[in-house]
Amino acid sequence: MYVGKLSDYCFDVSKYILTAVVISSFFNEFENKWIIYLLGLLAALGILILALFISKKDDYDSSNK
Repeated sequence: MYVGKLSDYCFDVSKYILTAVVISSFFNEFENKWIIYLLGLLAALGILILALFISKKDDYDSSNK
């Protein structure tokens, strides 16, 4: 039960990070925008992979009951 909610939370955080990176790049002048994009993308992908792993584990545990 809580694992599914944690997975949903991680999906939402991943989306929020991507949104924040894109929006902040429009409003702020960064000298090296590619670093901001790269770090935001890596953070979002890391959290997304964690969410997929948690979701897969929850599905596996539910099917073995």
